[in-house]
Amino acid sequence: MNIELQLPRLDVPKLLARVNRLYVLFLLYKGVQPYVLSRVVPLDRYRSDLEAMRRMLAARIHAPKKVSLDDVSVPSVGPNDVLVKLQAMGVCHSDLHIVNGMMVPPKYPTTLGHEGAGIVEKIGERVTNVKVGDPVALYYMSICGQCYYCMTGKENICDQLLNLGLELEGTWAEYLALPAQSAIKLPGGVPFDQAALAGCAVVTPFHAMTVGEVKPGDSVAVYGAGGVGIHGVQLASFFGASQIIAVDINQRKLEAAKQVGATDLVNAKLEDPVEAIKRLTGGRGVDAAFEFIGLRLTQEQIVRSVKKGGRAVMVGISGVKFEIDANDFLFKGAQLRTTQNHTRDHLIRVLDLISTGRINIAGSISQKYRLSEANRALEALDKQTDNPIRITLYP
Repeated sequence: MNIELQLPRLDVPKLLARVNRLYVLFLLYKGVQPYVLSRVVPLDRYRSDLEAMRRMLAARIHAPKKVSLDDVSVPSVGPNDVLVKLQAMGVCHSDLHIVNGMMVPPKYPTTLGHEGAGIVEKIGERVTNVKVGDPVALYYMSICGQCYYCMTGKENICDQLLNLGLELEGTWAEYLALPAQSAIKLPGGVPFDQAALAGCAVVTPFHAMTVGEVKPGDSVAVYGAGGVGIHGVQLASFFGASQIIAVDINQRKLEAAKQVGATDLVNAKLEDPVEAIKRLTGGRGVDAAFEFIGLRLTQEQIVRSVKKGGRAVMVGISGVKFEIDANDFLFKGAQLRTTQNHTRDHLIRVLDLISTGRINIAGSISQKYRLSEANRALEALDKQTDNPIRITLYP
């Protein structure tokens, strides 16, 4: 019996091309400079392979209270996206809520962080609002731009809203790809670390002041003089409030609030803040009270701190229910308002205020860590080590 062995025909040119491709990628991986290889090899044909090989470090959460520094691929860029090389990132209590399990991302692992600023390294083919090399602050929300709320100027409560560091990969990385509409070009004179803080810690209280309709001559109470509330004090002054009462249980934070505009300080550990506010306002209460903490007790206290017709504004994230005296609230004609996020317009305005020196947040950065020290930064915030106002990370 004769058996014929059928061997596959080799496509020699195709085989040689594949070997050549693997050899070039191997040389690049081993550190041979691209400009050297480009003299003998057309590297454009390997561009997608080269980009897929790029790696970066990212601080990612794998489960509640489990954060690690991971080596991951640099993200790809879609036609409407930009790739930003991060220069500074902020550490916010919202990040701590995610780490502690109070807020749960839809998937693990996820890169943490929603405050950030950096330099545009690559843009998608449809991007026109920024160019490569532009310094940008990051608007931490991705919005649809088409729902009822986006179309009526309320993009901060977009039906399709996604947040960096929660539903989307966050800023605690060397690179971040995000929709181009979320990259806000920096005006001159704004350092990257201040721009990173502006994207949440400063623009959040700015938005709150607009919701609370603070006007020149108003009296204002700010509950919580931490990393967001401290800017609430400064912005209440900027909006024209003539009396600004800072409330906290930490005397050092109260003293810091005094440096940025607080006219009166109330240590809630030593006295009832509601009674203190009434005493300081001739028994009436304030025009507007803001809660920047997210505790049931302080949420109930802001309602009782406002005068007849006053405005109580909730800002701090809270997962609890609280109670109010309905008749007392009704008969004095008070209002309870809430804030959620902010708008791009507000972020642009805040960046301009920093650029022109109308507000100064340089003193808010109390501690600095490298990205590789993300867990130390979280611990410092959680344990309030050295009374942090605002903590920043750097690549």
